[in-house]
Amino acid sequence: MKRTWMLGLVALGLFSAAWSATRVKMICDDPILRNVVTITSQAPLETIVTRTQQVVGDLDFDVSNVLANPKASFSLDVDKLDTGIPMRNGHMKGKMWLDAETYPKITFELKELHANAPMLALEPRKSVDLDALATVSIHGVAKDLPVRVTLTWIPGDADTLKHLPGDWLKVDANWDILLTDFGVKLPVMAQASVSDRQHVEAHIIASTQKAVAKP
Repeated sequence: MKRTWMLGLVALGLFSAAWSATRVKMICDDPILRNVVTITSQAPLETIVTRTQQVVGDLDFDVSNVLANPKASFSLDVDKLDTGIPMRNGHMKGKMWLDAETYPKITFELKELHANAPMLALEPRKSVDLDALATVSIHGVAKDLPVRVTLTWIPGDADTLKHLPGDWLKVDANWDILLTDFGVKLPVMAQASVSDRQHVEAHIIASTQKAVAKP
């Protein structure tokens, strides 16, 4: 009986070690600013593409089963958003719109990740498409939104080391938001130029090691 109990503990320990060995923690904080988030407004009179390359975040997931309690959070500074026109930037960040002074951050936190199978291992350099649910916070309002995600696991090698250290996860995601859902009111005079519906795309590379900007 004692031998059986001991074998059970050993097996549990080996299982726990194997589980922890395939879980990874990653950071998104590229000093060369290769990450990109774009927000596109298509209105009757104007198409506006707002972008930023200053995105930070943390991820924690199991490479052998990315559906097993994955965690991911990202944030960006409203003040770093750029529409391409300085005057328009000022309006966007002002009190009537995003109010960067009161609400300086836009955040994204993963809540759920779904696939057509109970388990999904990430294979090197093979992209997988997934459905997700995330809490997006803008202008002091948090909303759960459906998100389409593509993940690509890229183990580190001599070639990737030239760009970023460690293993990589490439995250491509897109979703739609309504500005009015986040308490942003569109003035009547702006509605022909700014759409309530905004399409967001994020193209991000996270790494298991923090990158250091070269002088």
